[in-house]
Amino acid sequence: LLLLLCPFLKRDNHPAYDAGNVSDDSNTSFITDVSKPDLYIPLMGYVTYVLLYGLTRGTVGEFDPEILGATASFAGILLFLEVLGAKLGFYISGASNISFLDLTCYGGYKYVALSLQVMLGLLTGGG
Repeated sequence: LLLLLCPFLKRDNHPAYDAGNVSDDSNTSFITDVSKPDLYIPLMGYVTYVLLYGLTRGTVGEFDPEILGATASFAGILLFLEVLGAKLGFYISGASNISFLDLTCYGGYKYVALSLQVMLGLLTGGG
């Protein structure tokens, strides 16, 4: 999480390579590649953002359980459209070998920053 918030702190740009665990694939086997995208942090950021937004609405007395579903749906649709636009942009530029899930991972990282902003707004009373 610290690497996501402060990427300039990363010093080692070369992932560790496990020579004993080489598969028949053309991909090499890496033990620790912190730059490789996964969906854990974006998914947790997404869920945290939706819950914090519901909490924000509750602190001003406007909470309704439907807000959680509407927020999750709206944020999910926007993420899908953003990833679709990025995929189209990469296709037009000739780099069409980028995976849809990789783009979803990179696009979903914004929910970590959004969650921190909503949490800061709750703590400072700027709801």
